[in-house]
Amino acid sequence: MNKSILIVGHCCHDIYEGSYILGGSAAYAAILSNTLGLDTQILTSFGEDFQFANFIESYGIKISNVSSSETTVFENIYKDGIRIQYIHNRGSSIGVNNLPDFETPHSLVLLAPIADEIDLALCQLFPQSIVCATVQGWLRTWDESGRISSKVMNWEKLVGIHILFLSVEDIVDLELHLPVLRHHVPIVVVTNGSKGADLYHGENKTNYPAFPVSEVDPTGAGDSFAIGFLISYLESKNLDDAMIFGHALASLNVEVLGISLPSKKKIYERYHSYDRLNIKKF
Repeated sequence: MNKSILIVGHCCHDIYEGSYILGGSAAYAAILSNTLGLDTQILTSFGEDFQFANFIESYGIKISNVSSSETTVFENIYKDGIRIQYIHNRGSSIGVNNLPDFETPHSLVLLAPIADEIDLALCQLFPQSIVCATVQGWLRTWDESGRISSKVMNWEKLVGIHILFLSVEDIVDLELHLPVLRHHVPIVVVTNGSKGADLYHGENKTNYPAFPVSEVDPTGAGDSFAIGFLISYLESKNLDDAMIFGHALASLNVEVLGISLPSKKKIYERYHSYDRLNIKKF
């Protein structure tokens, strides 16, 4: 099996200062994974109005697009430090019948929904791959104006996922949901910004502090952490190394405006500077 990744989820338009910029976890993750050496393919959905297909393909990333009359559009409005999020358009849903034919199984499959667009049945369709997911997009619902709020999810539908990534901000009363999540998913990673990230594996919980950095732009930090983790885990199958490598890539990402594309050499330099003595097991 070659070192490859299939990333599923909407590439979208984010409204920024009156214009569109590239958005979507799938887009961030694909560009990072391809830059760091994985053969990368996206299964997504956007309309003919999508402005960044050529940009993504310029990295050598293969796009399989589920046709749609429109492209997903997000807008973030900040009031008194609180983010209010709107969705103005939405691409097509992505289901079992949309999977393209693959010559060989992918090493990794990352399900990265942003607008509840991925059929959860996909979790169980890749028996020869390491199946991973970010949960946020499955927890979003919206009203007639497009204002986004959280919804309840049946965690049993995550069966088939090996590694789940989420933020402490994704789920209200996270501690109440963790036992169920851990029952259905073998490895759960919970990121918490500058406070680091917790790894839940089996009966164990381990906290890995974040690198002390001057944050410029947190956009895509969670996606870069996930890709860093997965690239390291694919190579070593070592969870400590994967968590530290994820932190290293995420820390480089938040130090610059927009997505950072550091070399593996630069990531490893930061990785080797990590203070492993501050890792705490519970």
